[in-house]
Amino acid sequence: MFRVLVYDVSQKKVYKVRRYLADKMFWVQNSTFEGYLTEEQKLVVMESLGKILDPEEDSIMIFSTESEYAWKKMILGVDKSCISYLLKYGGGEKDEEQEGN
Repeated sequence: MFRVLVYDVSQKKVYKVRRYLADKMFWVQNSTFEGYLTEEQKLVVMESLGKILDPEEDSIMIFSTESEYAWKKMILGVDKSCISYLLKYGGGEKDEEQEGN
């Protein structure tokens, strides 16, 4: 399934969480990753991140859909995800609509 993962962790954990997720998904913008993960991969990610988090002060949300095309993405301001799209699609056209650019 296509997943969007958003995290809100204490400053001292941001680098550790980002570094872990960079091997699993595509960085979109601050505290946000997206990509395809099976249910098993999602559970491994959540278990691994659960070891880093403090459940009293940190949080992670994962939104899931069958396809990345099931959602329409609109971007206002700077599209910080262009680097991940270059890696993913080899510099081809992006599929999302951009507003304000």
